[in-house]
Amino acid sequence: MASVADTPTTSSSSPELLALQEKLKALSEVNAQLRTVRRIPTQLVKPPEVGILQQLSFDTTPAEKFQLVKDLADAISSERVQSSLSAARASEQKGKGDLVFTKPREARKRKRQPSPESPRVHVFETPKRTSHFPADDAPPLKLDGLVDYLKDFNRANPKGKVHIVTSLPQQKLACPLVLRFAIQADPASGENAAVRTTSLSSSNLGTPDLV
Repeated sequence: MASVADTPTTSSSSPELLALQEKLKALSEVNAQLRTVRRIPTQLVKPPEVGILQQLSFDTTPAEKFQLVKDLADAISSERVQSSLSAARASEQKGKGDLVFTKPREARKRKRQPSPESPRVHVFETPKRTSHFPADDAPPLKLDGLVDYLKDFNRANPKGKVHIVTSLPQQKLACPLVLRFAIQADPASGENAAVRTTSLSSSNLGTPDLV
């Protein structure tokens, strides 16, 4: 903040102008004190180098430097500086009130329709599946749904039948289970029907044996 202490005044200056110059002078003096105090912490913690010693005044003692901090605090809390700060804030708020912030460019962008020659916006598409197998969206088969699953499978595959091997048909299903797969052979080929039996458990699937 530039100092206005040396601003020439004439007898024709208005009282409002003189009061404004006095407020600017008070703020300029506080700003100069603040710049001096900002160098104090570095000087107290770290000893200055010889090259900088000639540029800055380090002939004061730590007590005198702390006194500079106290003087700055007293100056800021004084009525003269506080009234100047209040006037500066009021002037700033008044200046902001006269400003109207608009965004005409963004408004035009929303209303303007794209021309046929304008480049199209690139739309990112979800990558498609590269596998030839269908997506496995079916829920996992549980033991309580095994009977209905086998019935549907047998109806959909007339040449292949799956049966649960059990000595008590009415008993409640529990692992391990024995399933028998029967595949009907083509009579014209002269091959016998193939039957595959496998054992199912709750932890693993037994390796099927052809019988």
